[in-house]
Amino acid sequence: MVLVVHRHGSRTQLDKDHLLRSEGGATLTPRGEEQLVQVGRDFQKRYLTPTCDLGLCLQGLLSDGQYHHSEVHAASSGYDRTLSSAQCFLQGLFNRSLQAQEHWSPIPVYSSATADDHVLRAYDKCPRIQERLAAFYSSSAFEAKETESLALRTLIAGRLRENVTELRSFWGVYDRIVSAEENENAATGDSDMIVNWTTAELDAVENLAGWLEGSKFGNDISDHLCGGSLLGEIRDRIQTGVTAGAPRLALYSAHYPTLLCLLSALGVTSAAASPVAGIVPAYGASLAFEVHRDEHHKRWVRLVFRNGPTAEPQMVPMPCALSARPEDAASAWCSAGEFAWQTADQVFNNTHDWCRACANTEMTACSCLHLSRPGGEVVETHVKTEALGEVDDSTNDTNGDDGDSNRDSMLSALVGAIVGAVMGAAGLFAGQILWKGRRAPVAARASTIDNAPQLTPGENCTVSLAMCDELKAMSYEKETVAAGHLTVEDGIS
Repeated sequence: MVLVVHRHGSRTQLDKDHLLRSEGGATLTPRGEEQLVQVGRDFQKRYLTPTCDLGLCLQGLLSDGQYHHSEVHAASSGYDRTLSSAQCFLQGLFNRSLQAQEHWSPIPVYSSATADDHVLRAYDKCPRIQERLAAFYSSSAFEAKETESLALRTLIAGRLRENVTELRSFWGVYDRIVSAEENENAATGDSDMIVNWTTAELDAVENLAGWLEGSKFGNDISDHLCGGSLLGEIRDRIQTGVTAGAPRLALYSAHYPTLLCLLSALGVTSAAASPVAGIVPAYGASLAFEVHRDEHHKRWVRLVFRNGPTAEPQMVPMPCALSARPEDAASAWCSAGEFAWQTADQVFNNTHDWCRACANTEMTACSCLHLSRPGGEVVETHVKTEALGEVDDSTNDTNGDDGDSNRDSMLSALVGAIVGAVMGAAGLFAGQILWKGRRAPVAARASTIDNAPQLTPGENCTVSLAMCDELKAMSYEKETVAAGHLTVEDGIS
């Protein structure tokens, strides 16, 4: 089994906010397409017959080197540049082209809405990270780096005939230079961006950007907040294994922060021996989790980094490998069990855990109703529904399992009574009873939450059930704080 997370290919220039709150659009360039086709060919050579390295060849249906839908899962963030990169990678991996195959068919690439993607793009949806970034920009370490880099930033400003860029916004300057270098000015038109730059100057620009972006998405600021969901998905796939029907090849087409966030969740970005320490991963860079089963049927995992197309693979020692036997650490292998154990506290097992950790109340899946007591204490009311016609079960965190059980019993009794009433009626009266039966749990629901904490009278909150991670969005209810407890008004279905 191989699980691959790669950066998209070369793109047009991109503008980003220094607190990660917004970014402009960018598209994959022809050079970027070529890069990802090459990355796919690199992976074909390593993992697919007839060229694969001994001991690394993917087995099962993929042993013939051809695409099989049950053995491959491809996912991407919802951007043109990553979706296109995924298709180019798959084209190179399976040597597919429309002209070369008589019965050509596309390979599906799955994606989530950008606004809801906390797996591949959690880094721009996490208020906790933004808070830490703001604090970082005011820290003594950042101020020292700002002073140290002033000469370089002044030099760049002179070349570009513009004001000196603040260090916190240096990414924009770096990206302009890299975009011009990659695309030979075709996309940007900024001939001054590459003319007269010395190798030493370009190296200095790369190093400064590497320090800045590595700090943003490293252990101290991002920790596992922006990589824990992806790591959890990868961990689950490794634990499930191919014997349970999981694909042997899983692909994630994403962004350089995705790679850095994943490494941060693994706890390896700050390690001096790491090949990714202090760099911005290149276009087409990839992290591959290789899962191998030995002759004793024990599974082993290691992490391999390639910094772009044609780059040589480099082993990334994970903490589980460093704690293994010396001979295992040298090859970066660690047991699947040790990998699962050491990453257990770094993953998010569900969306709501991530929402709480990041303090995100805006993303669709973060459907928690936050109300304040008169004293200012926050009360969380989670929303859950089972099906249309059954009203949401809304409780605060202090109710415990007994509260859930009591509510389930009450709702079951109510549903049973309603069904009996429906079966005992006919014609128009039956229709009326059905309508009342649909609304009956709403009235009853107020009695199930009479024990809610005292809240500010008249405070209104609206909760969308579509926001719940595990729900099928059916309707929403409006809740109003009144008379010291929660009551329910009619909603919209």
